[in-house]
Amino acid sequence: MGYSARAIPGTTVAGVTRGGGSEVIQWVRNGPLYLTRRIDVVQAGMPLQGTNVIFCPTPSLLSSNALSDNTVRNMGDSAIGMSRPASPSVNLLTSAGELISDGVPSAPDLIRWRKALSSFRKLTKGAASDYVAWNFGWKPLETEIRTYYKRVVEADRILGSALKASANHTIKVGHSYPIASESSATNGNIVVYRWKDGFTFGNQGKGGTWKQNLRRVWFEGKYLYFPPVPMAARNESRNFADFAKHVLGLQLTPEVLWNLSPWSWFSDWLTNTDVIMASVSDLLSDGMVPVQAFVMCHARREAEQASTSLTSWTPVRSSTVFETKTRFLSVPYLGFGGTGTLSTRQISILAALGIQR
Repeated sequence: MGYSARAIPGTTVAGVTRGGGSEVIQWVRNGPLYLTRRIDVVQAGMPLQGTNVIFCPTPSLLSSNALSDNTVRNMGDSAIGMSRPASPSVNLLTSAGELISDGVPSAPDLIRWRKALSSFRKLTKGAASDYVAWNFGWKPLETEIRTYYKRVVEADRILGSALKASANHTIKVGHSYPIASESSATNGNIVVYRWKDGFTFGNQGKGGTWKQNLRRVWFEGKYLYFPPVPMAARNESRNFADFAKHVLGLQLTPEVLWNLSPWSWFSDWLTNTDVIMASVSDLLSDGMVPVQAFVMCHARREAEQASTSLTSWTPVRSSTVFETKTRFLSVPYLGFGGTGTLSTRQISILAALGIQR
C-alpha cells in the first residue's frame, strides 16, 4: 500500500490563515488508485471605511456524487463488453473456413477422380486416344482438380496473412460513459465576517451562490492478439501449399497427376485444416488478451459565492472544490472483479505472452 499526502496553503492576512486544503493519494501495487483533494479559496476584502479585513465563508457543496468501488468496477466490466475488439481469428475463420469448405472434395468426388484418372491413364497408353473422352472428360476434370489446388494455396495465403498481421499486434480501445452533471444557482444576501476574529461585519450585501457536480467514468484498454494456430499445423499448411504450387506449375497429364498425388494427401490436408479451424474456434473468445485495462472515475463538486452589489466594502469571493479520482486495474479474462478461476488454456496463453496475473 502506498500513501502520499500534502497540504495546500491558504491565504494569510495579518497572521491569520483561511482557506487552503489537502491532497491524499493512496494506491495498491497492481491494484486500485485513490486520490482525494479538497481546496478552499478565500479572497480577502476591505471595507470602504475602516481597517478591518473581511471575507465571506466558503459555501456548502451539493450532495456527494461519488460512486462506490463496486459500481465503478461493474461499469468497467460493461465497458469491456462494449469496446472489446473483434479477434482477427473471426475473419480468419470466416474467410479461410468458407474457402476450405467450398474447396474440399467429398468422398464421392475422390472416388470419381481416382476412377477417372485410372481410365485416362489406360487411354493414353493405347494406340489411339478417344478424342471425345479426352476433351469432354479429362479437360473438365483437370480444371476441377486445378481449382482445388488453387484453393489450398489461397487458404494458406489467407492464414499466413492473418497471422502475420496480428503477430505482436496491440489494439487500444476505450469507452466513455455520459458525463453526469447537476448544478444550482441562487441569488441572495452575502454575509461577511471580520478576518481576524470571525465576527459578522457590517450590513449584508447582495450576491450569488453557484454550485455544480460533475462525474466522469471512462475505460481504457490495450489488447494483445494471441495467434490461435499451432506452429506445427501452420508448417503443415505451408508444406501443403508448396506442394500444391508445384503441381499447378506442371503440365498436368493423367499419368503425372496420378503419380504426384497420393490419395492420402487429400485426407492429410483436410485433417490439418480441421486442427487449424478447431484452434481458431477455441480462441475466438480467449485470443484477444487485455494486457492492460483500466476503469477511471473522476467526481468533482464545486461551489462559489461572490458579492455582486455592495455598499460599504470591496467585493469578496470564496470557493470550495472537493474531488475524488479512482482507478482500477482489471485482471486478464476475469475483469475488474478479479475473482474466479482461469482455464488451463487461458493460463497457458498468459504464460506464453509473459503476463502474470
